[in-house]
Amino acid sequence: RRIAIAVYSLLTAMALLFASYIVTNIGFSISGEADLIKKSNIVLNNLFDYNKGVPDSILFVNVGYDKQLADIYDNDGFHLGNIDITNRHSLYKFLDILSRRNDYKYIVLDVFFDGGLYTEDDSLLFAKIASMERIVIPSMRDEELVTDKGLQKKAALSDYTTTFFSGGYYKFELENNGSYSIPYRMYNDITGDKITPRGIFYYDSGKLCSKTLFSRAFIVPDGMYDKKGKRNYYNLGSDLLVDEGSLLKDNLLKEKYIFIGDMVLTDTHETVMGEMQGIVILANTFTSLMKRQHIIPFTVILVLLIIFFLFAYQIYTEKSLFMRIVEWRNKRGLDSFPTLGLILSYFTYSFTLSTTCIFFYYTYGVAYDIFITATLLQTIDYIIAHRSQIKRYASAVGRKGISLFKK
Repeated sequence: RRIAIAVYSLLTAMALLFASYIVTNIGFSISGEADLIKKSNIVLNNLFDYNKGVPDSILFVNVGYDKQLADIYDNDGFHLGNIDITNRHSLYKFLDILSRRNDYKYIVLDVFFDGGLYTEDDSLLFAKIASMERIVIPSMRDEELVTDKGLQKKAALSDYTTTFFSGGYYKFELENNGSYSIPYRMYNDITGDKITPRGIFYYDSGKLCSKTLFSRAFIVPDGMYDKKGKRNYYNLGSDLLVDEGSLLKDNLLKEKYIFIGDMVLTDTHETVMGEMQGIVILANTFTSLMKRQHIIPFTVILVLLIIFFLFAYQIYTEKSLFMRIVEWRNKRGLDSFPTLGLILSYFTYSFTLSTTCIFFYYTYGVAYDIFITATLLQTIDYIIAHRSQIKRYASAVGRKGISLFKK
């Protein structure tokens, strides 16, 4: 009998591990792990001053103050008015300097080129972007990018899925139906590695991985300067373009991952790391990828399998906390549906999985589903504890259905 129970427990553990992997690969958070990681980030930040400045390999360029007016037209070509956008002439000048130097590692130009906006600098700017290597611009699933074929070849996804369960940038989907995200496009271009689906599983270089990430807070620019007085970002117009000749010779741009975007105004999102600019989210996700934190270590798989197995074994041997409470109440002639027991046992499952998740997140960068698997464990626990009542109820319902059918 114990061998049979062990087999059932192992099969249940594997099923729970499988369910956790499937839910983790969904492009948005539905079960609370994002909230758990967010709260743990807050605690760590308060206790250990977790904020980190910008590494030497990354250069943030702020375009939030570089604006110009652009005309807006509808689908029939009628002029609707104008709107302020990122200054495209300034972008062209900066990209021209970078292309002439050609000693940068990669450029992320986090400026969306809306298909309904046009300026006199577009042809020069778009041609420059199309001609450059190691550069990516954002596209969005539900919005039209300007219809320039050379520009579209440089585009990758930068948006995220918003649902009833998840309204922020909590989970970064690296790939969506064959379309690359910006960080994944960079990772693939630089390393040559690729996330490959095999059925419902994903692999990178033969190793099991996830196609989503809860990015770590490797980079948290807190204002223009860090605590040591080092610049976290540079303004495009007022800092970098005031002396183009000097910028051509300066080592500031050399061998850098250059992230160009709004660092100060509107492009902020709620994340597991708190409020953060979109361009910083992209940088953190890229850093997580380069550290290969989308790869799921064997240690994580093994530890989760053991935890699920032990919980399942307790349930099938009727020694779980919930069953002990049910047994204790039955001996005293009390109601065998202990609400307190459900709460306590569910807390045991979710607390154990949550603690393990936090440890793995800060050790390996891996986060997984918690509350769906805890709910599944509790459901199995309840069914096993009340199987006799469930059988009697099912039998009664069946007899009633047969009698009604005969009538």
